Amino acid sequence: MTLGDGLLNAARLAFVALALAVARTAATPGPETASGGLWSKSMAAYNALDHRQALKAVRELLTREPDNPLYRRHEASVLFALGDYAGSAASAERFLRAAPEPGKACPLIANAYRRLGDGPRYVDALRRCLAFDPRNVDSAFNLAQGLEETGARAREQCRVARGVVPL
Repeated sequence: MTLGDGLLNAARLAFVALALAVARTAATPGPETASGGLWSKSMAAYNALDHRQALKAVRELLTREPDNPLYRRHEASVLFALGDYAGSAASAERFLRAAPEPGKACPLIANAYRRLGDGPRYVDALRRCLAFDPRNVDSAFNLAQGLEETGARAREQCRVARGVVPL
């Protein structure tokens, strides 16, 4: 690689980093907007363990932007914290359909189905999570554990593990 190639690659990386920073800024409501105020209110309430207030604020945000993945994921987290596992799973499912990074809902959705005692949906959620990143060791472990908890045979658990860590 020549010096010119190295500089071109560095410029490309800088452009990508700048584009990501702009995208993150655009995706997160600022405190100066009405949505930003509600978002801050919901996050502050959630962090203070006032989940009912957090839910009220995030639901108001969702009336304005029903497919906003940031709000939808937060709603799923708040519902889970409130013990509404069915609501959490439904919100996380909606997040999975709308989010640019659906894997961010993986632990939440699987645990919601697990808490509901819905073994088939629990394992299905774990399978979908592994499909987002087939080399993710944590996802493979969670799927193998879920298969074990729901009575799946060891052969299927080993097949999952071999797909992530080839023997």
